[in-house]
Amino acid sequence: MIASTQQIRIEVEANKLLDFQTDLRCVFMEEGRNEYLKARRKGNKIECDTKRFSYKEVVAEMHIPFKIVWGRDKYPIDNPQNIQVTIYKCSLSVNCGECLALSLQNKLCGWCVREKRCSTKTKCSEGRGEFLNSEQTCDNPKILDFEPKYGPFGGDTSIVITGMNLGKSIDEIEVFVAGKRCNVIDYKRPSTITCKNAPSVKDNESGPVLVKVAGKYKAKSKNPFTYVTPTVNKVEPSIGPRSGGTKVKISGEYLNIGTKKTVKIGDRLCEIIRSTSTEMVIKTASSSFNGTIPTEGYPQRIIVSWDLSFSEDFEFKYVEDPTVTRVYPTKTIMSGGFNINVIGSNFDIIQNPHFIMMLHGYKVQAPCPKKNQTAMTCIIPSVVALRSHMRKINYMHVEELAYGFKLANVKSVENLTKYDNSKFLVYEDPTFDLFENFEKVYDGKKELAIEGERINLVLDQSNYEVLVGETNCTITKISSKRIECILNRIPSSRHPKLLVTVHLKNYQANRTEIGYLLYKPYEQGFILSLPAIVGIALACLFVLFIFCFIIFFYLRTKAEKSRAVRKIQMQMDHLEARVAMECKEAFAELQTELPQLVPDHSYSQMPLRTYHSFCMKMLFPNGEPRSFNNVAIDLPREQYFILAGVLKRFESLLRNKTFLLTFIRTLEAQQSFTVRERVKVASLLSIVLQSKMVYYTDIVKTLLSDLIERTLSDPRNHAKLLLRRTESVAEKLLVNWFTFLLYKHLKEVVGEPLFLLFKAIKWRIEKGPVDAVTSEARYSLSDDKLLRQSVDFKSLTIFVLEAEAPVPGCNHLQVKVLDCDTISQTKAKILDSIYKNTPYSDRPKPNELDLVIK
Repeated sequence: MIASTQQIRIEVEANKLLDFQTDLRCVFMEEGRNEYLKARRKGNKIECDTKRFSYKEVVAEMHIPFKIVWGRDKYPIDNPQNIQVTIYKCSLSVNCGECLALSLQNKLCGWCVREKRCSTKTKCSEGRGEFLNSEQTCDNPKILDFEPKYGPFGGDTSIVITGMNLGKSIDEIEVFVAGKRCNVIDYKRPSTITCKNAPSVKDNESGPVLVKVAGKYKAKSKNPFTYVTPTVNKVEPSIGPRSGGTKVKISGEYLNIGTKKTVKIGDRLCEIIRSTSTEMVIKTASSSFNGTIPTEGYPQRIIVSWDLSFSEDFEFKYVEDPTVTRVYPTKTIMSGGFNINVIGSNFDIIQNPHFIMMLHGYKVQAPCPKKNQTAMTCIIPSVVALRSHMRKINYMHVEELAYGFKLANVKSVENLTKYDNSKFLVYEDPTFDLFENFEKVYDGKKELAIEGERINLVLDQSNYEVLVGETNCTITKISSKRIECILNRIPSSRHPKLLVTVHLKNYQANRTEIGYLLYKPYEQGFILSLPAIVGIALACLFVLFIFCFIIFFYLRTKAEKSRAVRKIQMQMDHLEARVAMECKEAFAELQTELPQLVPDHSYSQMPLRTYHSFCMKMLFPNGEPRSFNNVAIDLPREQYFILAGVLKRFESLLRNKTFLLTFIRTLEAQQSFTVRERVKVASLLSIVLQSKMVYYTDIVKTLLSDLIERTLSDPRNHAKLLLRRTESVAEKLLVNWFTFLLYKHLKEVVGEPLFLLFKAIKWRIEKGPVDAVTSEARYSLSDDKLLRQSVDFKSLTIFVLEAEAPVPGCNHLQVKVLDCDTISQTKAKILDSIYKNTPYSDRPKPNELDLVIK
């Protein structure tokens, strides 16, 4: 034996060599060719030249035939023992088990433990390493996979385990599945074990697959094996003919588990067509009941078994096979495609019925699309494919064919001709003559005639349709050689040349082009009679009277509308003058009191929040969420650092655009993701992205583009309602984006003018009476909140002395109030004077203070 790629000199021992046997050569026959090497004689031995031995095939070893020839390659020396050169490859094995399996064939190969490779003992760490041969066991068994991963609780399921280093014989292997011994029935060294599991005492029990090798090495699977209970929830249809052949769909759970699955109806085994986890389709066998089945049917139990587990919760009801009592019509043309009517019984229980026509063992068939219990409509198939097997009787009648029906497994109707000797008559298709030169002149005076052969031999007027262009030509008469029709609409002069086609109203929609029709109207003199002239004159007078009446009614209506418009214009002018007078008086009053605004509402600074406070109030109106530091206070130090690391990695993921968009879309796709949670998530994301406004802007643009496209594509949404409510993460992110960017503009540009405008409007409203209940005011900007009743009032100046002055030196001030103000309104005006530069949220409420009159 020689290792592959080894370069060596072969030496053989020979007996009874003679002196004249010279010019020796060694011949090696490898890979389909002979290689000749020079040889030398050394006593009774023959030595060949040095040769490198190797082969390309992926096998552990290869035997190369070998012989020695002499006399210029003419005469071979006898080789009675058929000595051959054996080349081996240890490197084909990638793990210990395969290597030791190879060593059964090649004793020189073994597993080098230190180098973790298959080699010879001399090459294993230069002959000094630990070396395992075929009589030893690998110490690192491993399970790569097993099938199936589910099985019935009754056990007896064949489980195939694949792995590495799974022992060297079946005697040293033990297998446990979910803690129960699994009986080994087949073993292929060293990677495949097949065993049958034991039953389980409880449902949904699971556990790993464990393999013990030589009692001391163990391998455990990553995935568990689970005992489940297969259930059948539904069976449809639950009725069929006694001859069987009905395809029944069984729905349930875990239907494809186990090694051996069978379905029986009664004691008859059914064919399983396909099986999945939730659905099994079977074809029923014939009923075992031999008597006459009652009208209501003969129920039998459906038994579905999986190894040693079974279910018999449903029944299948057998009824008598369908019968055919009448078929009409029983003639057709070669191309078929027309309907036939079938009368009989029990057609409604048949799935996919077909009509069959037969000749000399050849069949053609077509479906029966309509059926009920006693009647069925079928399509006649085309028999053109059977033409080569037909005998032609005459120019019209082609052949008589046997016929029947494919109704599940019902044999009694497959060939009705066998029972009643009735046959289906087949005729040649009708043909039509083309117009001469493919054109015909038509003057519209008489019917359009189309010539042909066998036109009404099988078909009648209802089976044809004639089209001139796209206009229907109504058929008035039909004979064996002629069709006559009348055009429903005269062709226009724009289309003087139209194509005439004849259509067969069958499922193949056969169409024959006859030619082009040239329309030339029939010309004849035309003279009106006296009654016609009188009738036309009366009609013209009537039309003239109607026209005059319409003109009169129009002019009268226009005059009435003009008077109404002038009246409304006068009322509008009067109203405009009165409103202008009121505005003039109000403007004069306002101009008189405007100088009092500045000294009465001066302030030292505008009450503006800090950037942090402003953003948090806008992002979280109901209060700020707990920060990470506050959450982490209660955590142990180790968990604190773990949580901090997790949040840091999560923040880096949020910097990835693809992850962030997928994260937001996944959250919004959940039905349980409420509007409040969307707003909160958007606010938290805004805080994280606030430092990367360019990235934040890109995210907002992408989400808004998706939102707009989704809104416009859904007809239930109105585009005008877009962005009115922050019900999505995208809308809230946009609002927060404006919050971050508008703060500086509010603080430096528009904040102060807006605050002055607010103070001016408030001051002006409080100059007049305000209803404490309805908030209607004399000087309101809103027409809905205008106090329309006249109230006499006077302005009063009161002196207020504070019990505890919040500002040093400010314990005595003057406040202007109205004599019609309530106590609460007076308190509010006093608080406005005291806290005029303090934000409203930081002020005390009027009901928190007491007003004492001295």
